[in-house]
Amino acid sequence: YAFHLFYDNENSKKITEEILSKSFEVEKDEEIPTKKTAGINNEPILWRYFLKAKENSPNGSIDDFVVKSVMYINSQISGSYVVSSGKNMGVFKAAGFPEDVAEFYRLDKYRAYSWTAHGRFPTNSPGWWGGSHPFGLLDLTVVHNGEISSYGTNKRYLEMFGYKCELLTDTEVITYL
Repeated sequence: YAFHLFYDNENSKKITEEILSKSFEVEKDEEIPTKKTAGINNEPILWRYFLKAKENSPNGSIDDFVVKSVMYINSQISGSYVVSSGKNMGVFKAAGFPEDVAEFYRLDKYRAYSWTAHGRFPTNSPGWWGGSHPFGLLDLTVVHNGEISSYGTNKRYLEMFGYKCELLTDTEVITYL
């Protein structure tokens, strides 16, 4: 699994790495390569991890364990945000114009058979890095255009089943649904 995380500070990163190392074999971790770009600022610490679940960690499926790990980090570790957790996928997101985001993440250096892109100013939620579209979970990534005015209701519905949505975005809720 490839986890992409945003961190507010080094302490959040340290705590998260301790949690990850207890449940996963960290095969590789690195700063996500970026390029200073005029249109992108206030970036968090951007890090990615290539993880393998330890054999004795999951109860149930490994995918369920990954989902629970994402929710735990996002809800319990202040300043840590898992924004992507795919097996064959990575999400690159920011608050800015699409061409600036692409330049910032040096997307011209990546190859893919499929891309999901989105460019829109938020209307119902705060415009921040973690809440921007898309949100990636397992092999799913979700973006949408328009307004989903039932975010709070959908979030509360998911919470009845143990899900924790912390990124303040409809795409996170939809992905868990």
